[in-house]
Amino acid sequence: MKINEKGIILENKKISNNIHLLKIHAPKISIFSHPGQFAMLKINDNTPFLRRPFSFAWTNKEKGEVNFCIKVVGEGTKYLSRKKPQEVLDIIGPLGNGFPMEKDFLEYKSFVILGGGMGAAPLAFLAKYCKDLKIEKIAFLGAKTKDEIILSDIFEETGFKVNISTDDGSEGIKSSVLESLVSKIDSIKKPFILYACGPKNMLKGLKKLNLKYCKIYASLEEKMACGIGACLGCAVKTSGGSYKRVCRDGPVFNINDIDFEEDQNGE
Repeated sequence: MKINEKGIILENKKISNNIHLLKIHAPKISIFSHPGQFAMLKINDNTPFLRRPFSFAWTNKEKGEVNFCIKVVGEGTKYLSRKKPQEVLDIIGPLGNGFPMEKDFLEYKSFVILGGGMGAAPLAFLAKYCKDLKIEKIAFLGAKTKDEIILSDIFEETGFKVNISTDDGSEGIKSSVLESLVSKIDSIKKPFILYACGPKNMLKGLKKLNLKYCKIYASLEEKMACGIGACLGCAVKTSGGSYKRVCRDGPVFNINDIDFEEDQNGE
């Protein structure tokens, strides 16, 4: 269900040098949002910027709150990072298809999360959603440096064993998050289910591992203009040769359904 709502900013908390956590009162959207879905945020009524897509970091349906992690990378996100409490923010959401939920996860012995950089945000929502699962829960979180490791406390609070890695070794072990997963793969109880979100190269490498006894769902990060499938700007090639829209058909896909070999956005 797509809703256009005027959300009221409750808190804008700086959680690292260039990452902010926006807490917004948007009760209609919070009720219908699920882990893995996203919203399109309007930057400012007085600027020509297009809306920006952000995954829900988590929601609180009882309080009518939605939360987003905003990394400052350009003028649009800089505007959002400067928003003050009580300001109104125009939001369209929830959009896209979230993480598929297996019934009680009874066929798995482990529940694994792989988050690269800002990819930890939608996975934190998933961790909260699945906090009562009685199977082994393991999270692998990675980033370039310790300042970009986000929301690790959420995974710990929801019962995940957290493994942190950074490219420069400033927190956790010095390695990529994918290498961290590979180093522990033999100790993970199988079969397991894995949910991943992060840079394209991370997801491409994950698919290439061809892990056995494992089902993998990946949330794709792509540039979006409309968020509803009209502009076709976020189309990705599937393993079968056709194309799907990340905003409408995803952003979550079975990792085997996506062709990561093609440079899909000229990057």
